[in-house]
Amino acid sequence: MKYKNMPVSKMPFLPALLSVLLAAILAGDAHAGAAVSVEESHASLKNGRFDFNPALAGVHPRLVCSPEELKNAIAEWGKNQGNYTLLADERGFASVPLVPMNAGIHGWNIPRRVLLSATLYLMTGEAHYAETVHNWIRKSYAPVFVENPQPIVIPGLGTENKDLAVGGLLYSTALMYDLLYSNKDYQKKYPGDIDILEKTLLVQGAQTYRDMDAIMGFWYEQNHFYIVAGGLGMAAMALSDKAREHPEIADWAVWSRNAMRRTAQALSGDGFYYEGIGYWNGFFQYATAYAEALWRMTGEDLRKSSEDGTPGLFTGLAEYLAHVRLSEAGKFFPYADHGPREAYTGYRFFMSDLKVPLALPSVLQMAEIAPSPLARHIISGGWKDRGNFDRLSVDALESTLVLLKLPVLARNLEPDPKIAEVPAWHYFANHDVIFWRNGWTGRNASSGTHLFFKAGPPEGHKTTALLKKYPDWKMGMGHVHQDAGTFQIFARGGYLVTAPGYSGEKKTEHHSCVLIDGKGQYKEGSTWDSFAHAPYSKYDPMRFEEVWLSSQVAAATAIIEAAYDDALRLEHYHRQLIMVGGRWLVIRDSIAAPDAHTFTWVLNSDRPFVPDYSGAGDRWYSDVNGGRIIVQSLVPLEDSATGPTLINVDLSGRRPEYVVRAQHLKLHLPATKECEILTALSIQDRWRDKPESFVPAVIGKGVVEINEGGQKCTIYVGQSERLDGAYGFAWSTPGEISFGVFGKSLVLPDGKTLTLDHPGKVTLTLKAGRCKIESDMAKAGSLQISENGKNITTMQLPAGNSTRTADLKL
Repeated sequence: MKYKNMPVSKMPFLPALLSVLLAAILAGDAHAGAAVSVEESHASLKNGRFDFNPALAGVHPRLVCSPEELKNAIAEWGKNQGNYTLLADERGFASVPLVPMNAGIHGWNIPRRVLLSATLYLMTGEAHYAETVHNWIRKSYAPVFVENPQPIVIPGLGTENKDLAVGGLLYSTALMYDLLYSNKDYQKKYPGDIDILEKTLLVQGAQTYRDMDAIMGFWYEQNHFYIVAGGLGMAAMALSDKAREHPEIADWAVWSRNAMRRTAQALSGDGFYYEGIGYWNGFFQYATAYAEALWRMTGEDLRKSSEDGTPGLFTGLAEYLAHVRLSEAGKFFPYADHGPREAYTGYRFFMSDLKVPLALPSVLQMAEIAPSPLARHIISGGWKDRGNFDRLSVDALESTLVLLKLPVLARNLEPDPKIAEVPAWHYFANHDVIFWRNGWTGRNASSGTHLFFKAGPPEGHKTTALLKKYPDWKMGMGHVHQDAGTFQIFARGGYLVTAPGYSGEKKTEHHSCVLIDGKGQYKEGSTWDSFAHAPYSKYDPMRFEEVWLSSQVAAATAIIEAAYDDALRLEHYHRQLIMVGGRWLVIRDSIAAPDAHTFTWVLNSDRPFVPDYSGAGDRWYSDVNGGRIIVQSLVPLEDSATGPTLINVDLSGRRPEYVVRAQHLKLHLPATKECEILTALSIQDRWRDKPESFVPAVIGKGVVEINEGGQKCTIYVGQSERLDGAYGFAWSTPGEISFGVFGKSLVLPDGKTLTLDHPGKVTLTLKAGRCKIESDMAKAGSLQISENGKNITTMQLPAGNSTRTADLKL
């Protein structure tokens, strides 16, 4: 805490910080009040000032670590080098020719490897790393940036990935310049190399600034944009001491800061990353590396929530990473364009589960500025995952950023015991996404159930307002799918309900949704820009209502009629999903329209669905690793089908190539104006449980009774004679019972009645005379348990979320 005891008036970065804040106000970057045009929004990226922290003048390194922090990282490497060998790989330099740095995608790949070699030289002092860096600087940088300047030109975002090449070059070169500038031994041995790096940044930075100024409209949330904008800013901050000689550097800094402010607003909200964990792994570290450098250079921190509550890049991030990563090493929920996973063939991406563990740089920053049990859980688990991967798979920029924070990594290598106290569920309200799992530790984690349920618009609700604020924002939704209402389940080592990952033709039937008249959600079937065919406001009504999460239950109602073609004139489509105990699910799809339509209920699993004739009704099961998913329709069907889910993996649009990425079950219902689909599912242990043991039955409107292996569970969905509310359940097993209500009252199977004095959510679990009480109340109230009109007990419930235990016998 360098400034802990220093008077505020003496803090060296205060003038710079005040200048930044004042400039932001004067620049009007927020566009408060009157609407602005696309041209005005674009032009305002140049508004304001950027005052570099004078205390950092002449100080290197300064972008992502200080000289003292670098010294500490080197010391940690020296103490525990064997622990960190996974980071010390140059990714096959021997097989890579010394190509010019403007040679296509090499501008993206090679500079990161050179940067890693430079970092390893600082860590180890070994001469061969320095020699590698020198050879690349002289033979690949110098010819195209000094001798005959030919910088990379960006003709447009996404065009031949030139933007990624430029961003990778600028980030890597700026960091390498910053690190090597501080090392006198390197400069003495290889005089002139620093000058070549400086010239590279000046030449490429000037070209990039011109290119970006010429592009009208940006994908502020897209990696193709923020890696360029952030890279230009990193170059400006690395060269800030040269701003007097090269005044254009200040222009780059202003433009980049304003652009990255918009990126931070676009990406922030609740922590959920819309493009999938693969894209988070690959690119989010670029946004947060820039954010850290900006904070160090000016005091402005895009990572934290502001005083007015505006979320930052790290808002909700710990919850997202903890939940999207599954309990088995290297596995994640495969939503959006994540993957494809290791089980599949076809188009392979470097972000698939098999190839890349969880990226740690952003998490290390988070643990540094906001330590928490979740942050330690993510880091310790992510680091242990690395032992399951090929060293060559680890990203070179990531390795560099982790090496520079080795002391932070060392402090977080063991999980925090307090993780057991952290709720194992989370609701991301901006994106309307729910995650739930049995627990973080022990058997609850290793063999438990993980649930993902999604309802909201592709980039969250706040985007609707931001699009009005920044009319030059062109939505970059190229990696999201038309899958509102979908859900996924991972249990006992298997993807029981899954999704296909990256594909060249994104379709609703690849997920676990409902087709109407054989078609999926609006304008499905594109490779990218799946939601570009209608104003974003069309999708904003997609949302969750009636969300209920506790240790025993996950439930929510997805309101998703807006996801479908307006020509269908859907009056409503509500998907109600409730899972109890991580074992049983009931899904109720209620759809109405003025005209008759056919409906197809779709579920995708990793393995084929097999008809099960052991029970009454239409039922199927799929065995995946140690788990099994059983599906039974509780309504009459017209037909059904099972088979491989074929995915087009061609991204060019010229030569379709179909591969199997999942196995589907399709339940067809007859044409009707009002459709209600009621389905029960069970998650079993494949080796211990028998499919025929699962016996669900409808015993009343919206009431499903399930008997299985000596356990009984009654699930209530929607208003009925027994339930005044949205959801309820009662589950009993030898030695333990659990029940709960979301609403006002519930009549249990044994005749007892739960009554809240005002609507709320409460879950009770009784075992050995002790009762765990979980409640979520808008205001303080009470729960009465009665039988035959006689009160058995009354419990006081506090406002908000609460968990406590008490003695209780029923």
